Parts: sequence; C-alpha cells; structure tokens
Amino acid sequence: MVYAESGVGKTEFIGKGSNHPDLKDILLLDVDGGAATIANKDGVFIPDGKVSGVKEIEEILWALSGKSKELANIKTLVIDGASELQKRDLQDLAEEAVNKPNSRRTDKYSIEMRDYKLNTARLLSIFRHLKDLDHVNVIVTAWAKSSYPKDPTTKSEDKNLAPTAIVPDFTDTISKVLRGYMDDVWYLFFDPKTDTRKLVFGHYGPVVAKTRNSDYAKYLLDNLSVDKVKPIIENPSLATIFDAYKKFNETA
Repeated sequence: MVYAESGVGKTEFIGKGSNHPDLKDILLLDVDGGAATIANKDGVFIPDGKVSGVKEIEEILWALSGKSKELANIKTLVIDGASELQKRDLQDLAEEAVNKPNSRRTDKYSIEMRDYKLNTARLLSIFRHLKDLDHVNVIVTAWAKSSYPKDPTTKSEDKNLAPTAIVPDFTDTISKVLRGYMDDVWYLFFDPKTDTRKLVFGHYGPVVAKTRNSDYAKYLLDNLSVDKVKPIIENPSLATIFDAYKKFNETA
C-alpha cells in the first residue's frame, strides 16, 4: 500500500512501474478517477469507465483468480483509490437501504452503524481476496489522514500544530486491519524544502509505515536511503524499488 496526500503523485509513481519488464502489464482500477496522467502509457491497462464499486472490483478479482485469458499478461494489479472506494461503498449502502421496499430510511446521505459494519465486511473481503492473488503483484493506493493535538479550550484538533499521527485514510477498524494485511505500507510525500518526492518505508515521526520483512527494510535503508539512518527514499522509483527487492531475494 502506498498512501499520500492529494497531488503528491502516487498515480504517476505507480504508472512508471510499467517501464519495468517484471511489473508490466499493469491493470489499473481507477477508483479515484485520477489516472488520466498515465491512461495512454504503454503497459498500463485501465478498464473503460471508472471502476466505482465493490462488486465491479470483485468481478475483476475473480477473473484474475481464474487466470482469465484476457488478463493473462497482467503482472501487476493496482487499486488506485481504496479510500475513495470505502467512502463510495458507504454511500452505495445507504442508498440501497433507502431504496428497499417498505424502508423506513429516507435520507440516502445519512450513514448508519449497520452501513459501517457491512462496509467493513465488504472491504475486508476484497483485501482478503487480494492476498490470494499470488501470481501477480498487488499495489493499493490510499489517501493520507493526519491527526493533530486537541486544543484544550475548544476540544477540537489544532491543525496549526504538528500532526501526532499520519495514517491511511480509512475508518479506524479498516485502517488497522489493512495495515496488517499488507506486506508493506509506505507513505509518499512532497518535501518543499528539497523540492523532492520522498517515500517513508518504516515508522518515522508521526508517520505510520512498515516493511514487513525487517531484513528487506534494512536492505532498503543500506542501499536506497540517502543518509542510511532514516527510512526515507528520495525521488522514489517503483522500478528501482522492485529491482532492490529482486536483488535482496537473490542474496537472502
């Protein structure tokens, strides 16, 4: 999982992976609708129209599981916009409840507890399915969500202060479970001081990130991190990171 604030360039970061022969062809499920920058890139395939719902994604995952001939060349699956997928599914559940015969619910914009429970079950079902796709690389992108110290007077977050936590933008339950499901959870951000894009691949300050294999994390630190101390890669390239993964496995 790669998560970031809007505009940092996570879709572009993913798209450049199509330059690597072991990553292409990439099947990109454009939930966010922000894949225009790489829509015509060689080796990147985007289904016609926005993939907007859980059911559509499940159908594609079943096709990949069955090794559909149409998807035989796919080496990497990208769900671009899992945070948006959760929000959209919550809205779909509310609308479905309102439209049921004899429903007492009238407000399709009001999310109830039962919607959250169903939403959690549906999202986690997708992510469990992703873990079973052992013949393709799987990358999920998400928005970042920051928490701030609370003002003792107003009891609201004071966004003028430094954040206390930066995590993928999901409900708390899904966020914690997904971070456990994923082998790697990386935070992508833009540093205006150095005018560079940076990738955090381990816990650093308020950033919640991880590389599950601690030996691989050390390998990244020794070979790709600039100062060999902070778990940060400057101007990260998906192809470069994948090559590091291959070399690590060859020497492990």
